Amino acid sequence: MAVSRYYSSVARRTTLTSDINASATSVVVAAATGFPSLTPYTLIIDQDTVNEEIVEVTSRSGTTLTVTRGVDGTTGVSHTAGAQVEHGVSGRDFSESRQHEDASENVHGTGSGSAVVGTTDTQTLTNKTLTSPTINAATLSGTLSGGATLSGQTITSATLGGDLAAGSNKITGLADPASAQDASTKAYVDSVIATGASNAAAAATSATAAATSATAAATSATAAASSATAAASSATSAEASYDSFDDRYLGAKSSDPSVDNDGDALVTGALVFNTTSNEMKVWNGSAWQLVDSSSGIAETLIDAKGDLIVGSADNTAARLAVGTDGFVLTADSAEATGVKWSASTGGGAGLQDIFFLMGA
Repeated sequence: MAVSRYYSSVARRTTLTSDINASATSVVVAAATGFPSLTPYTLIIDQDTVNEEIVEVTSRSGTTLTVTRGVDGTTGVSHTAGAQVEHGVSGRDFSESRQHEDASENVHGTGSGSAVVGTTDTQTLTNKTLTSPTINAATLSGTLSGGATLSGQTITSATLGGDLAAGSNKITGLADPASAQDASTKAYVDSVIATGASNAAAAATSATAAATSATAAATSATAAASSATAAASSATSAEASYDSFDDRYLGAKSSDPSVDNDGDALVTGALVFNTTSNEMKVWNGSAWQLVDSSSGIAETLIDAKGDLIVGSADNTAARLAVGTDGFVLTADSAEATGVKWSASTGGGAGLQDIFFLMGA
């Protein structure tokens, strides 16, 4: 069903009191004179300009409007204070009207999937109440009650509204019953009686077999008791093995734990994956440390934005602080790090500067 929007014939043009960016959803206007008292309704900002944008007002408090930006094919853009704001309509108001005219369901309050009942097209009606109807050549399902007279009709899955009087006539063509309250045919009843007699004889034979089975069951019960004892012992061993593993691999956690998964003290060598820092850590007996952390470069080596990490010797990392704006990186064997920041030899980083950076 189409969304209701509200309109006013006396809404006056107004302006923005301050700039808004392309995503702001709270807009303050100089006045809201004549605007619809109910929401939603349409406003147009900077109409007939390159910045024209259609917005939908979803609530209003005085001159402060809560809006949905860039509706009906327009795009949210920035607008400046003083931009024209006016109430109006857009293409969707007209296209929705045509869609409503063409729709055969979900209109006039019928709800989603509910069709408008016509007089010429073939339709299936559900959830309808017909009072004293005359029904011709119809297929009916549902609940039938009242004084309707049906003749030559096919009734499918119907529920009678009262007792059915057959008038000394037979009900023919019944299927065999499946539920407790289904009607039974003569053939079905005869077969049940015959089956009952046969079952009685079989029951006597089964009773003898049951006595023999009882003896065997007693023997099986003894064996089962022994098996249960063995199973309990195995379960105890399995539980102990799992607990030992669970104490050593604590799984994935958002922060470094201070106890194991059972609330006990951590064991040396325990592992955990920290999902916040995406790091695998090992408990060394007093603290968590990164797995193979000695092969990494510590973040504490960096002090400020623009710092560079350079080699100062074999297998040794050092920090080169950010240089002066406009300076370029050049090779200098006299420096501890082998490089330094120098004034550019030309207007910006030229080809020669790149060669200096590469050590050429």
